[in-house]
Amino acid sequence: MTEIHPTVRTGLERLLEKRRELVGSGARPLGWKAAFGSSQAKQRLGLPHLLVGFLTDRTVLPSGVTVSVRGWRRPVAEPEVAVRLGEDLLPDSSPEAVAAAVTEMAPAIELVDIDRAPEEDLEAVLAGNIFHRYAVVGPMRTVPFPGSLAGTVGRVFRNGGESAGVEDLEAFPGRVVDVLAEMARVLASVGERVHAGDLVICGSVIPPLSLEPTDRSVEFEITGLGRVLAGLSREQL
Repeated sequence: MTEIHPTVRTGLERLLEKRRELVGSGARPLGWKAAFGSSQAKQRLGLPHLLVGFLTDRTVLPSGVTVSVRGWRRPVAEPEVAVRLGEDLLPDSSPEAVAAAVTEMAPAIELVDIDRAPEEDLEAVLAGNIFHRYAVVGPMRTVPFPGSLAGTVGRVFRNGGESAGVEDLEAFPGRVVDVLAEMARVLASVGERVHAGDLVICGSVIPPLSLEPTDRSVEFEITGLGRVLAGLSREQL
């Protein structure tokens, strides 16, 4: 079992309570999000493991949608790899079992509003679902996943022009199998599990991209997996 800091445990328990409240009000749980999983982020927070947030049908949106970021303190886009699982993940699942559980993949963009530094109040950040506002997910594709995305190229576009190229999608957030296994261990420590059918976004493949007032769209393309587009508006939609 993964040992987690008391502050993280309390934050995760508050997070899961918020999830239960949303489900009780009619939201449909869809899965999970990995956060602060890069080696830099873990070192910054002094944690040996990533953090976990949740996804529901109220914030997971299809490619091409336009969302309003009006009033956000610091809007940020995070290009990510999304996966869907065909089997439950256990806290002791081997890398091979984790890879075999991945049945579908797609590019995704998480939109977050960073309203404070996580070091200031990590418990509150966790309880607030780690800055999450939306996850825009491309069409899921059934793909054989050998356990690594080595050699898979990604490209990030801002307002139609390429702004970043990614030669190794796992260099910044870590290997997908490791992210999923770590997520399973963290959730197990608070009595939760990653289930078959869950959608998981696996962490930004580049340092998070701060959005400017002039930004109207962000796109993320993964070779062989397609492209996802998030439209942005500063007006109330």
